[in-house]
Amino acid sequence: MVVDLGFSSRNRSNGVVSCVHPEGGEYTFAEMIDVVVNDLVALLKDGPPLLAIEAPLSKLFVEGNPAFRFDREEGRGWWYGPGATVALGAIEMIERLSQDGRLAGKTVLLAEAFCSHKAEATGHVQDALLIYHNFWQTAPVNFPVVNARPISDLIAGIPPVRVFAH
Repeated sequence: MVVDLGFSSRNRSNGVVSCVHPEGGEYTFAEMIDVVVNDLVALLKDGPPLLAIEAPLSKLFVEGNPAFRFDREEGRGWWYGPGATVALGAIEMIERLSQDGRLAGKTVLLAEAFCSHKAEATGHVQDALLIYHNFWQTAPVNFPVVNARPISDLIAGIPPVRVFAH
């Protein structure tokens, strides 16, 4: 399952694709939470599902200052601008998922997706579909996970990061 996370008070800025909804859809933040919970509940029948979120799921500090985690992140850091916005959205999303009784005590595997510098604007569903169809063919990037921490205490470990380009 893939969520291209947006964090808007009104707009349908979240693209979601899963084997339950392979065509994908765009949702408000609240609608996206409902769709993700329902899809995860369905996917749990086959074991722990993988949820790839296009938002920073970890943070890195060097000498006490926020730092880029990997080369392709430069210019789009997790701590400022859109990266910080969707990181905050990811924290809220993970908190809401953890509070839903249907997911209580269940394991959901997390991965971070990063849509690299795009030549032109693409839609949230388009990005989610790109990630969904290329996830397993894309190797995780290496970065100094020794100094990295998850963005939320609800995340165990550092989720792997995969970079995708249109």
